[in-house]
Amino acid sequence: MIKQDLGLRNGTLTYHLTVLERNGLVVSERDGLLKRFYPKDFKIPRGKFYPKPVQETMLKIIRMRPGMSQSELARVLDLKRQIVNYHVRLLRQAGLVDARQDGKIIKLYMK
Repeated sequence: MIKQDLGLRNGTLTYHLTVLERNGLVVSERDGLLKRFYPKDFKIPRGKFYPKPVQETMLKIIRMRPGMSQSELARVLDLKRQIVNYHVRLLRQAGLVDARQDGKIIKLYMK
């Protein structure tokens, strides 16, 4: 991550990236809540999904315990259900997780 690699504060980093982007030296693209920056001539990857650490952990848990619900996953990870729902939705869109209705409960499986 640029911020950590350079040891900069958010405001300083934002300022410099804005200047670089305004002058056409870098381009940016939104990726969910993140904004990714690339050199101007870089071919931006399309359709590639890079799981975040929390998503990697979710995948490991679902792999070990297929059929668990999102509520159970939230308890295991000690996260709010809304946060788990958000990440599970991304994992489903990426084609990594399958969610199957079982009565009122949605169970999670690896694809």
